[in-house]
Amino acid sequence: MTRDDEIGALTRDFNTMIRKLSRRTQDLQAAQEKLIKSERLAVLGQLTATVSHEIRNPLGTVRNSLFTIDEVIRGRGILRAERALERAERSIVRCDRIIEELLDYTRIKSLELKLTSLDDWLGNLLDEYQIPEGIEVVRLFLPRLQVSIDRERFRRCLINVIDNALQAMTAMGAPAAIAGQGKKEAKLIVETRQISDQIEILVTDTGPGITADQLEKIFEPLYSTKSFGVGLGLPIVRQIMDQHGGGVDIETEPGRGTVFILWLPLPEKGYRQGELEHA
Repeated sequence: MTRDDEIGALTRDFNTMIRKLSRRTQDLQAAQEKLIKSERLAVLGQLTATVSHEIRNPLGTVRNSLFTIDEVIRGRGILRAERALERAERSIVRCDRIIEELLDYTRIKSLELKLTSLDDWLGNLLDEYQIPEGIEVVRLFLPRLQVSIDRERFRRCLINVIDNALQAMTAMGAPAAIAGQGKKEAKLIVETRQISDQIEILVTDTGPGITADQLEKIFEPLYSTKSFGVGLGLPIVRQIMDQHGGGVDIETEPGRGTVFILWLPLPEKGYRQGELEHA
């Protein structure tokens, strides 16, 4: 066999190996996708029992409230009707939130990324958010930071983190009453910064902090320390950050509060200046 023939044979063998490796890679990807799908189906199976319980409770409240309204219509007083309507409205909102979380977790949409001025976008989000009375909001924004985000998905992510922070502080009691008793002031601090090749959003609360046992489970679906909800808020946060090529870290100390750190990669170079969209 000539040298050219040997090289030709080696080339054919090499190409055959490449094709086999490519097929095995495709098989591995298919198996991985199947595993992910089966894991999601398993989670959905667990969710069925939890959701039925969570939705039946507030719907029971709605039913009782409507019964009270029926009594009022028959002449038993307007005040009771107003309170019953408020209870019914709160319960309906809870049901809607549960369904929304389920859809967020189980339907992974492709991202619609837009180059965004982070301080403008965050400022608008906080302006629209209804902060409970007695909680001070501190904004520490580094100006001119730009991020590439799906605004709808990332808004859900931030709202879940802020909700979690506010619930941690209000769980201790009314913030205004706590401050009046000489205890530490309830604060929500939203900060942005750039470290190396990533941009970070820090959401800090002055709540009770998270214990080591809770911290291990906090991103698990169905895990919750609250008396309502299906425990998908923080898993959705991690899911959205993963989709954006970023992540979420937590710094906490029992009795001193918690910091959620959402980090994103710097936007890819190549965006034209005109592509920057302000929120």
